[in-house]
Amino acid sequence: MSKDDKLAPREAPHELAMTNSDNSDSDDRHSDHDAQQGPRTRLTDTLGGGWLEAQLLLTTLATGVLDAVSFGEYAVFASNQTGNVILLPAHAIGLVGKYRPPALVTAPPLLSTGLSLVFFLLCAFISGQIGARVGHCRRGWFLTTGVIQAGLLLLVATLTVTGVLESRGQANAIPVSLLATVGGLQVSLARCSGIQEVPTAMLTGPMVDFLTLPTLFSLKAPHTRDLRALYLLLFVLGIVLGSLAHSFSGPAAAMYLGFGLRCIGIVVLWFQPAKKQATGRCA
Repeated sequence: MSKDDKLAPREAPHELAMTNSDNSDSDDRHSDHDAQQGPRTRLTDTLGGGWLEAQLLLTTLATGVLDAVSFGEYAVFASNQTGNVILLPAHAIGLVGKYRPPALVTAPPLLSTGLSLVFFLLCAFISGQIGARVGHCRRGWFLTTGVIQAGLLLLVATLTVTGVLESRGQANAIPVSLLATVGGLQVSLARCSGIQEVPTAMLTGPMVDFLTLPTLFSLKAPHTRDLRALYLLLFVLGIVLGSLAHSFSGPAAAMYLGFGLRCIGIVVLWFQPAKKQATGRCA
């Protein structure tokens, strides 16, 4: 034993006991702090990855169905607002029908077009601001917006099939506004998820993005290219399905189809595994 070892003071047994006691008290305080924060529930899980991509692709299919119905029945877009922005000033100025006989003019009422744009933007704003505070990627937020969308679709379909919304003209503003509300909630959620390959409600930008991919002809089949291609395919497929349902069974049937797809999406969201590492974006 060296001289330094002989001179070094040894910790008394009661001092070791006090140290262990302090560590135990610290652990207890941490446990109390965690308990005050509340238990982690399934609704607070962060979602992301391939399961969320599948959910957004399913929503894309439903969007194609509903946009086909809204345009075919009311001549107004519910989710793709680019067309409404073009129609609104053209209709207000009187350009629509200027060079065609009045009998051939099938332009939507100005009220329906304007309300579709207003409700879409308003709901996108509200959804985006609330999502920024509660977490865009939280399972609970996805489920909340999904249930609201499904409920609104069921309401519009029921009012249509019962004949309550049977009239034409300005009364179409009611179902158009409800469908635009669904579109605003949906597009806001999709854009804030961080999965830019699946915006769920537009074609022009995604088509250009797909065609200009540097890895478009890569033999390794990159994930981004395949995801963009699947998005475009499902959107067009939804339009075809919505048009067929509208033509053979009426608008209510197509809306019930969109409602059913939304319900499937809600079930997928509930059973979707949580993301292992929570980040600022869902992707």
